[in-house]
This record gives sequence, structure tokens and C-alpha cells, in this order.
Amino acid sequence: GDTGWSTIQDPGAHIKALAELSKWHANTVLEQRDIVEKAVIELICLDDVNAAVSLLLTSPPEATQTPGSNAAFYRDALCALGLAYSTLTEENSLFAQAARVIAINASTGLGDSLISIPLLYATGKYPEVVETLQSNDMWLCAAALAASRLKDRPSELNTALLAFAEHVAFRRGAVWAAVGMLIGGSMYDQAVQLLTDLNMTAEAYGLAVTLLDAGGDRPEALLAPQRFSGVVASYKKYVSALAAQQLSL
Repeated sequence: GDTGWSTIQDPGAHIKALAELSKWHANTVLEQRDIVEKAVIELICLDDVNAAVSLLLTSPPEATQTPGSNAAFYRDALCALGLAYSTLTEENSLFAQAARVIAINASTGLGDSLISIPLLYATGKYPEVVETLQSNDMWLCAAALAASRLKDRPSELNTALLAFAEHVAFRRGAVWAAVGMLIGGSMYDQAVQLLTDLNMTAEAYGLAVTLLDAGGDRPEALLAPQRFSGVVASYKKYVSALAAQQLSL
């Protein structure tokens, strides 16, 4: 739901929700092999690498020589080895380089972007994992992983939050929920810009004025002066156009 990014302020909320969902997937995966990928991703986002590897290792090879028939087995084996090695690897190791190349080739050549999640996670590329999750509409997983792995990396956490807010505003139509997320993450400039991008000129101006008032003696602490100037200019044009429209009636 749209409250997914409350994880940033309350990491336990969605991590708990994801854990419940993951538990259900893990219990049904033996009967439905198509769920294994989602279950593994959820376990990775919960930082439960041991459980993810164990689940991947349950993938059985098929007793057939038909070319490509064991693609799922080899894919799971590759991910299992990558995750198992992740606690030993360094970011610039040969393993990390190889994992990155495999992830890129699988995504661009085969359209399989999800395989990059365990591989990039294994090499510590958490911002890229979060971005991949978001691009695949796995917002709950993205929120859980960002909360646990990007909490000490504010710039990358803010990038993830902005992507989620834009998703909520533009694709789900919950504009004020998105604005609330950005304000909750102290991303005031971005909140005003979001309203501007949605052609909500009066609302953007109102929020900008509110932020300046809240800033007290240091209004620039909440809103950049150039942002406010731009909003004021847009608002003046908006008011002039509205007045001209009224006169023409």
C-alpha cells in the first residue's frame, strides 16, 4: 500500500509485514516452484541470507538431457553460490566484478533483471538492488531493504524515497501521501517540486510559504531560496492567468 515507506521512520513496520509474507511463500514454495524467486528476494531483503541459500538449494535438477530444461536449477545454483560467498567478498574483488557482469548480461540480454538482486546484494550494491526492486514494482521489498541497508547512507536513502514518492503520486494518484513521505524524510525542496511538477501551483506556493514560516530565523534550512523564488514567480503567473480568465467571462 501507499504507507510502504513508513519503514524509513519505523523500520519494524514493513520488515515485519515482509517477514509474514516471506513465511507464507516459504511454506508454499515446495508445492509451487514459481514462488521460489519471490520468496528468495523477500528473504534477501530481510537480510536472512542463510534461509535464502537454503531455499535456493532445494531446487532439484530434472532427469532429462533436453537443452535448457535445467535452466532454473543452474540459475538457483548461481544465486546460491553468490549469496553464500557474499560474507567473504570485498566490493572490488574478482567475484564482485563477475557478479556485476552476469547481472548486466542477464538483464539486457535475457530480460531477467531479478537475477541481479541476489548477485548485487552479495557484492554490497544495495542502492542498485533497491532500484531494481522498485523498477519491478516490488515496493515492500525495496522499503525493507532500504531501511536496513541504506539507513546510514542518507543520499542514497533519499533517492530511494523520492522514487517511491513519485510512484505514489504519479501512478497511484495519492499526491498528499507522497508529499507527506517527502516531508517526513526532510526532503522539503523535493516536496514543493513534486507539487510543481503536477501543476499544483497554488498548493506548491502554500507549502513553500508554510515551510518558510516554519524555518523561523533560518528559512533556508527548510527551503532553498531559489526554490522559493521559482515558486513565487510561477504563482504570480498563475494568479494573473486566473484573473484574466475571470475578466473574460
